[in-house]
Amino acid sequence: MFSFVQRLLLVYSMHNLEGCCVTCGYLSIRAKRSGRWRPHAGYYEVEQPDRENPLASFDFVPGETNALHKGELVCYRHAADLSHEIVELATSGRISEDEAARATIYKVRACDRWSKYEPGLDPRQHFVELNARALEADRREFQVKMSELEQRQDQRDRRQDRRLNKTAILFAVIIGLAQIIASTLAMTKDSIGFGWLKYIYQLIIRIISS
Repeated sequence: MFSFVQRLLLVYSMHNLEGCCVTCGYLSIRAKRSGRWRPHAGYYEVEQPDRENPLASFDFVPGETNALHKGELVCYRHAADLSHEIVELATSGRISEDEAARATIYKVRACDRWSKYEPGLDPRQHFVELNARALEADRREFQVKMSELEQRQDQRDRRQDRRLNKTAILFAVIIGLAQIIASTLAMTKDSIGFGWLKYIYQLIIRIISS
């Protein structure tokens, strides 16, 4: 017969651990309260061996201090109250708190604040790193959008330049025709240009009538 925890772990092993506390960078160690106060502040990295063999309560040395403190597993982002869940599971399942601690951090949660654990980063560093990556992604997305806007503006400018060139050419043709007409009207019947125009006109009439 499987124990309660073994049955839980059998179910958990059939799921992807993404979204679970055990693989999340925000799973933290924090000093337990002593009365109304915590003897030491801060959230600390839960290293891989402690993830594989979690305890409900344990001794640890926070930060650069030399003193041992009682620690507990907590969520840096406060997405779950792990200490409360551990106690509740141990009570309702009639198992030890250490077994409950393992079942709790392996629980399938699909947490929307989950982020993959990177060894060597404490929860705060993990949070800062994640934000830095998000900012970098936003910056790259902004650059892509600006590049697309510039390309569209260049295309509009090129189309506008083509329209302006066509307008300039048409304007030049109109001016040229106007100058030709003005020159023709200014010719006398005895001028060579008028004789040529008269000859071309007669030639066109003969071609049309033939």
